[in-house]
Amino acid sequence: LPRAPELTYSISAIYDFDIGNYGYLSSRISYAYRDETSYTDNNLGFILESMTWRASRHWGERLGFSVEELDHFNRAGIELLQEVRNEYEGQLPHIVISGCMGSRGDGYNPEKIITAEEAEAYHRTQIATFRDTQADMVTAFTIPCSQEAIGIVLAAKAEAMPVAISFTVEIDGRLPSGETLKEAVQAVDGATKFAPAYYMINCAHP
Repeated sequence: LPRAPELTYSISAIYDFDIGNYGYLSSRISYAYRDETSYTDNNLGFILESMTWRASRHWGERLGFSVEELDHFNRAGIELLQEVRNEYEGQLPHIVISGCMGSRGDGYNPEKIITAEEAEAYHRTQIATFRDTQADMVTAFTIPCSQEAIGIVLAAKAEAMPVAISFTVEIDGRLPSGETLKEAVQAVDGATKFAPAYYMINCAHP
């Protein structure tokens, strides 16, 4: 296979200890080896997204997490991706780490449409945390309206972080806010002077 390592193998050993009426206690040891892979000029790189889509204040409060704990979760998410990047950095020409963010409310059925000012103040905390890590950019997923996207982009600009926006699009081609995708992109570009690095769309629901 192209760019596949020439040699990959693993060895495992399992031993069960009989502990009488309590059953068995199993112990296991494993070792894995993989040759380095190579890349060509046709490889364009890879973006790693952190598992922090819901690691913001509104969602953290629902689970009883403090601001300090959320800050730790966001940093730990980036640290995990940094370990992955360190392992594969010589095998791909570019590996980008992105701090993953989500909407303040339900991105598919928002209870309210927040203003750009509210969104900027809310999302800036998480973006500021990512700025102090090895994250190269931030990406906001399941954004239901242009106003929240504008706030996110302005917060990212204030923290000097590149940002990408991914809108939720329903089966009628519109955002939950009722805006068309074209209207939403034009609104964000107009309010932020074309600041987003790029746009994406999320899957339609249901």
